[in-house]
Amino acid sequence: MALQFAVHDTGIGISPEAQARIFDAFTQADGSTTRKYGGTGLGLTITRHLVTYMGGGIEVESTPGQGSTFRFTAHLGRAVETSPRLAPLAALQGRHVLVVDHHATNRLVLERLLTAWGMQSSSAADGPEALRALCAAAATGAPYDLVILDLRIPGMDGLQLACAIRSINTIAGVRLVLLTPLGQRGEGEAARAGGIQGYLSKPVRQDQLHDCLLAVLGLQETDTGQLITRHTLVEARAQRRGCILLAEDNPVNQRVALALLKKLGCRADVVNNGLEAVEALACQPYDLVLMDCQMPELDGFAATAQIRQHEGDQHRTLIVAMTASAMQGDRERCLAAGMDDYVSKPITLDVLREKLALWLPEEPVVTSDVVETTDDVVGTTDREATLQLPDALDRQVLETVREVLEDLFPETIEMFLHETSARLDGIQKALVQQDLQTVSQIAHTMKGSSGNIGALRFSELCQQLMSVSETGVLADTTLQVVQIATEFMRVRAALEPLCHVEAVETTTARVQ
Repeated sequence: MALQFAVHDTGIGISPEAQARIFDAFTQADGSTTRKYGGTGLGLTITRHLVTYMGGGIEVESTPGQGSTFRFTAHLGRAVETSPRLAPLAALQGRHVLVVDHHATNRLVLERLLTAWGMQSSSAADGPEALRALCAAAATGAPYDLVILDLRIPGMDGLQLACAIRSINTIAGVRLVLLTPLGQRGEGEAARAGGIQGYLSKPVRQDQLHDCLLAVLGLQETDTGQLITRHTLVEARAQRRGCILLAEDNPVNQRVALALLKKLGCRADVVNNGLEAVEALACQPYDLVLMDCQMPELDGFAATAQIRQHEGDQHRTLIVAMTASAMQGDRERCLAAGMDDYVSKPITLDVLREKLALWLPEEPVVTSDVVETTDDVVGTTDREATLQLPDALDRQVLETVREVLEDLFPETIEMFLHETSARLDGIQKALVQQDLQTVSQIAHTMKGSSGNIGALRFSELCQQLMSVSETGVLADTTLQVVQIATEFMRVRAALEPLCHVEAVETTTARVQ
């Protein structure tokens, strides 16, 4: 089925000469357009790519001073009729749920969230009160569909309450979800043995709780008899979204990017250079490739060229470049090499989320606009204190890194400090040999990893070192290296105590 769309505006119009090149990357009608109206000239280039993917074409008709009309066609297949599927919110509406938690604040937050999802919720502060409520509801012919239990309930804890519920015939069929403040070894198996269907550790994200309720109530496909956990939810979400290949040679950047992808519900494999990326795609298909531009063996541009050559016209893998800077030449080179999009380093969670939403859209995840909870989480954790950081580090960036890396955070920071120290030694050796090209290459690597962990001033100095070293003036380069070494001392002083504290907290959590 062929569909045609037309978009008309009454703007400044486009001259006949400019119409011939308006769909090229970084092209505007004239040089003043960007200065006056903004924009990079990439919008129509990306649009042309999208239209091409849909088997169509795009054209423009325009009169200067009167406006423009853009037309594009798309060839779409007729959708296969399937059984109607309930929307996530509609699936939960009207379900009767009981919240059991001895903390009044936790009960209130959960009840408000469940109500916002259209569920009928009520609460109990302890086990006996919960049993009375469940039995009373069953006696009236309006039993509860679900009970959300906190593990740490005084007197009768969540596991004991679950066993008590299963022992009473009139309420034994209710579905159970257990929330635990700190997941410990063997706790999940104990939950399964107690007849619990869902097991989540706090803090619980709204989207995870929502997916858990759908699965526990049988409204979302799961393996029969499987205990629904944070891990199974992430895996299920990743299966729906597809698999990503990350091509990145820097170990610190690899860890951060993989953690960000995991947080966004994506499965990902990682390779260390462009050659490995080409080989990986030859072995199995990937839904999207995050391709670093500067890598050993084979850089991202050359790797993309080989991938496009091997694919031919029958298939096109989505490739998003990761660039060290936002320079116009770099971006244009990415698109010219056959890449579909680009992000500049350091990559943030919000930017990556936007790119995945564009290229790998997932099924909508419902979060409440009614419940105002920090970072859309339910429950508390022992590590909620805000980081107190010197000005050598950006608090917001490092908070995000700590959140996404979780237990890997201390090890990653140690890795960054060790590798950066070694790279500074490498720069010193390169200066002795007057090898400014190597200095620039090492500075490029340090710029990316330091930006990812929040050492933004250090990252900026690395960018400056790249520029200075390219001028070929040894004295200026040496002075810049001294500034970088001084800044790294500040960064190390700020990170080392934090790293030790995080390590102690992690060890304590494992032994409690």
